[in-house]
Amino acid sequence: MNKRLIAFLSVLSLFLSSPLSPANAAAKAGAKCTKPGNIEVVKGKTFTCIKSGKKLVWNKGVSQTTGKNISAREQAYNSVRLIYNTNQGKLPKNKI
Repeated sequence: MNKRLIAFLSVLSLFLSSPLSPANAAAKAGAKCTKPGNIEVVKGKTFTCIKSGKKLVWNKGVSQTTGKNISAREQAYNSVRLIYNTNQGKLPKNKI
């Protein structure tokens, strides 16, 4: 029992003493990168790994733009309208 407790505590201390930083950190302008030409997208910006002097660093980033900025409500409305218009000729006619 005592040996198991000592083994458990030693393994636990090894895990807690290891660094908690991620191996692949998010790109940040001016931070080091590993391979030129790598591309990372972080919070709507596209960063590219470039060679600056003798160092490899992330560039300042380019904002991504979306084509049309349509809200979810407008998209749903357009979908329903399209379905309604295509099925309008196929509706049964009521005879009174």
